[in-house]
Amino acid sequence: MLMLRSSALLLATLHNPHLATFLTFRSTRLFMTLKNQNQKSGSTPKKSRREYELQFLDGPIVLPQEQDGDNGEAAGNESSTGECTDDENTPRSWWLRSPDEKSHILGGTLATALALSGAFPNLRCVVTAGAPFVAEAFQEAALLTKECGQAHSDSLFDLGLRIPKFHMAGETDALVAVESTRQLSENGGNGTFVMHDQGHLFPTRSLRVQEVLDFLSKHIDKISPS
Repeated sequence: MLMLRSSALLLATLHNPHLATFLTFRSTRLFMTLKNQNQKSGSTPKKSRREYELQFLDGPIVLPQEQDGDNGEAAGNESSTGECTDDENTPRSWWLRSPDEKSHILGGTLATALALSGAFPNLRCVVTAGAPFVAEAFQEAALLTKECGQAHSDSLFDLGLRIPKFHMAGETDALVAVESTRQLSENGGNGTFVMHDQGHLFPTRSLRVQEVLDFLSKHIDKISPS
């Protein structure tokens, strides 16, 4: 896995009295789909396709069915096309931070509603403040990894830090400060920081596109299965 990050990425902690989490947005508008982002990336996808197969994740994502044991029977719900579908009656929930702030517990539908109602105003404040870098995001990520039932949580968090990440910031970006992107690159683990002379959108000049391709060429063979 590689993480490509334009200057539009926002990493922020969102707090209410019982919740702390972090959200990542990679778009020029909050609800822009990755397909639209692809259209705004200029010649980058076209040139990348010469060497790589690009997959733009745009939900809903239907997972292929899994085989259960040796009898060949599919596990989970199955559609007429043989794909595994999510049960619409499956309850959704939210991880809540305990009062002592040392663990997280699984909440219900009401908790989710309360969490969202508290999170979005805080997100708006972060955006209007110029999307400053907040180190608490990494602290919350480490805590959630440890407390949400993940096995080998330490190694999973460390693995995330080791993933190669490409951070690109625009000098004239009025939405995300260059220094915020620079600090995220320095603190997020294994980051490469590049600054261009344009604004918030992904740069399309050949030199910048080549920097992306060089980054992929340098790292992809090291992390891809043989």
